[in-house]
Amino acid sequence: MDDSIGLLLKKLEQTGKLNQTLIVFSNDNGGPTTRNAVNGSINTPLRGSKCETFEGGIRVPMLMQWPGVIMPGTTYSKPAISFDISATALAVAGADSSAIDGVDLLPFVKGEKSGTPHDVLFWRNRTMSNNYGARQGDWKYVYSTEGDASPGPKQKPAQDMLFNLATDISEQHDLAAKQPEKLAELKKLYSAWSEEVDADCRKRGLEPKFPKSIK
Repeated sequence: MDDSIGLLLKKLEQTGKLNQTLIVFSNDNGGPTTRNAVNGSINTPLRGSKCETFEGGIRVPMLMQWPGVIMPGTTYSKPAISFDISATALAVAGADSSAIDGVDLLPFVKGEKSGTPHDVLFWRNRTMSNNYGARQGDWKYVYSTEGDASPGPKQKPAQDMLFNLATDISEQHDLAAKQPEKLAELKKLYSAWSEEVDADCRKRGLEPKFPKSIK
């Protein structure tokens, strides 16, 4: 990967396009440390693995470079999501991105906009077990299995969990019992979003898929 990225950057420089190109480096999920694909990934201190909605499954690095536009050394700490890459690219190209869920990140990264790109972020994975979650501010609702992808003795069943990432980035202190109103609030937000996504799928002639365990 290092070699390939280097070749790409070198070619952009050779063709004089480096300063006219927004480069984004990211990943689609956290390291697969537990789901039958142990490959040397380390998500510590984050809990969880690929396909899970704990931070270890969804929090990934994201780097952006655009000489003359993004100042070197800039750090942006608010949560973003992969949809934002598409929206940012469309905005850079002068195209309309209003029909997609993403947000143009450049005004936030450049300090032209304050606040956060998203009030709430949602995740849902129905490909194996039914894992999903929602984050609003530092509060995060998680419903996620752990361990093997398939139900059985090596998989820890999912349950409703609530964490405050400001003080518990490792998601070790479940606050669901102590903060039932916050848990209910985030569950309600997630349910509304999930139903909207399913309805949009059906409008497009696609029946939403569910894992066998929740059919």
